[in-house]
Amino acid sequence: MTTPAPKKSRRPYFNEEESVALSTAYNSEHKILVGAHSSSVNNALKQAAWARILDSVNAVGTNNRDIKEVKEKLKNLKKTAKGKISNNNRELKKTGGGQAQLQTLNFAEDVLSQTISTTCTTGISGGIDVYESVLNFTPKIDFNK
Repeated sequence: MTTPAPKKSRRPYFNEEESVALSTAYNSEHKILVGAHSSSVNNALKQAAWARILDSVNAVGTNNRDIKEVKEKLKNLKKTAKGKISNNNRELKKTGGGQAQLQTLNFAEDVLSQTISTTCTTGISGGIDVYESVLNFTPKIDFNK
């Protein structure tokens, strides 16, 4: 008989200090991490930047995080910040009476918002929504031919 594999225990949630340390460290290393590979930015520099971010997160926390956890948390923080910023932009553009229902960003999300492109949250100004133009397209068919 084989014994069942032991159930993995869930890692503790990131606390506020770890999230702030992560967003602050990412903000300072952002140019290296998102920069294209070139003579001045290579994979070794990017790995060193991630190591510095990991060190700053582990310096304030007691959970000894690894790179995979830190990258996943960063992805989730950025997704949450983008969602809140987009929602706030939509709320501000609504017409009608009443106050806009704005969502507040916590400190970590506010720091990360400095690294998020405005195009990600507001779209391209003056751009054409291709999907919308496809829905409004009506072909002209000449049945007389």
